[in-house]
Amino acid sequence: MPHPVNDFIIPEKVVTDDKKLEQRIRAAINEWAAGYKIDAFKHLGDEISIEKIFYRPAHPMHLQTQYEKRVKFADHRPYDNQHIPTRTYASLDDVKPWDINLNLPDAFIEQEKSFMIEGSQHVLNCYECKGSGRVTCPSCKGSGKQTCSKCSGSGKQQCTSCGGSGQKDSTETCSSCGGRGQWYNTEYRYDSSVGRSVSHQVHYTCNACGGSGRRNVKIRCSSCSGSGKQTCSNCGGSGKVTCGHCHGSGQITCPTCQGRGRLLHYYAIKQTLTAPVTSQMGVCSEFNEKFAEFVENWESYDCIKTHVVDCEQEMKHPLEEDHILYNLVKDQLAASHKKAPGTRLLFQRLTFYRIDAWSVSYTWKGKPYSMLFHGEDLNIIPAKSPIYDYCESLVEKAVTVYNKGRYTATGWLMAKARHINPYELKSKIADLSETVKATLGKAYSAGALVGALLAGLVAAFALFAYCRDFNHMLDYMAFFNKSGGWLFKYHPTAMGLLALFMAYPGYLTATAIGTEWLERFIPSNVLRVAVGAILGIVMTGVFVGITWVANLIGLTLITTLLLWLAWTALRLIIAFFYLIWKIVAWLWNLIF
Repeated sequence: MPHPVNDFIIPEKVVTDDKKLEQRIRAAINEWAAGYKIDAFKHLGDEISIEKIFYRPAHPMHLQTQYEKRVKFADHRPYDNQHIPTRTYASLDDVKPWDINLNLPDAFIEQEKSFMIEGSQHVLNCYECKGSGRVTCPSCKGSGKQTCSKCSGSGKQQCTSCGGSGQKDSTETCSSCGGRGQWYNTEYRYDSSVGRSVSHQVHYTCNACGGSGRRNVKIRCSSCSGSGKQTCSNCGGSGKVTCGHCHGSGQITCPTCQGRGRLLHYYAIKQTLTAPVTSQMGVCSEFNEKFAEFVENWESYDCIKTHVVDCEQEMKHPLEEDHILYNLVKDQLAASHKKAPGTRLLFQRLTFYRIDAWSVSYTWKGKPYSMLFHGEDLNIIPAKSPIYDYCESLVEKAVTVYNKGRYTATGWLMAKARHINPYELKSKIADLSETVKATLGKAYSAGALVGALLAGLVAAFALFAYCRDFNHMLDYMAFFNKSGGWLFKYHPTAMGLLALFMAYPGYLTATAIGTEWLERFIPSNVLRVAVGAILGIVMTGVFVGITWVANLIGLTLITTLLLWLAWTALRLIIAFFYLIWKIVAWLWNLIF
């Protein structure tokens, strides 16, 4: 039954006889179907039998509403001796927000501003400084002095001459050799030429001074008399300095009144302007039943503006009751007229648009289908097409194959289904794909875990032995290999643990490679577990190799340090609880 329409509504009509439109539709279907690269549908547009082409435009509507909200409040600011009008508002209760004359917008706008109400101004002494304009300095609490930051209030600082040690390096004459650097000894040796022992003077280098004749000694620092401390140069030893905030006065300008001593109190209105837009679309019932993709995504499509209705204050329904869009507009207006407390509606604008759309009924191999085209370029909403049926058969076959335990074959089928991925099957395809991936991933994950653990254990022992016996490092890290180093004995253990830890990223990487890249290539669970194990071994080896390189350049030093800290903390905790146990045992024996 036809409905009366206004001039901006183009009626639905059958346009099957428009051969030029039919050719464009067939070409659009061919181009769309060719994109899937499925031979059976390569020329789908030429093979279908078009039964009817129906022009059925959709009608989006945007309703924009300008709201104004007013809130009254009391406020104040420093008084600058400006002129104020006679006070007419004795209290905030006397203010009627909607009686105040404020500037109103003449176009849609969103903003928030506050306005002082004339006649509400009055001047009072500042409540913070009691009218003096000055308040106690918060930094020094009124004393005018602050603790010296250089000496932290002690009045002393580290001696700059001796660095706080109280001693200086000096030299003195070696007491062993008397400053000669050598000492002499007379030895007797038998001389055959004279037939008796003859004395010889032998020179020896002094071991005490190494032959220099001087020895290094520590002497008391004269600057600090050996105390290691000097009088603080910043505070002169008092431990206090003049407050930088108040410059020693103990008071600062009152921040509330900015030193004026008085405040201008007033009442104000906060005006909030909002202009929200609500949108909806009028379509025939067939669209809701067959073309859900179009109905759900219409806001992203190109629209043609057809009519605009502006109204001051609340808009009355602009359409006749028998108009096809009447009920939609009625609901939209009713929702916009529900205002929040303290809010009023200033004006509204209702804009009508049109999306040109054609629904096509056709058959392919005797089975009926429908397809939707919209816009000047005839964008396709395929709905349940022959390609949809093909994809649905793939999904159904995939479910059957999956239930038989043929997961790899399921993966191949789901890959084909994901390539087509019709709108109506997106959710089902995504869920089944995730299920297949998770199932395949379990096998790869199990194998990767075994392989990574085996590789990690072997690598842990190997890296432990290597760091214990060899531990080649670059020259600048050679100091670390000295057996007397305080971290040296922890390093092999730390590296062994780090190598074992590398099994974890090896396991994760191997699982990801198997699940993401080999999803459709390994035909059985046994092979998937085996491949996962091999990947786990290889990837763990890669990460252990990276660890070896990191050790070579010294980056693993932090691992050793962390191990030392953890072990030290553990021993301290054990010692603490042991001490507690001893104390409790002692008290128990003392009492009982």
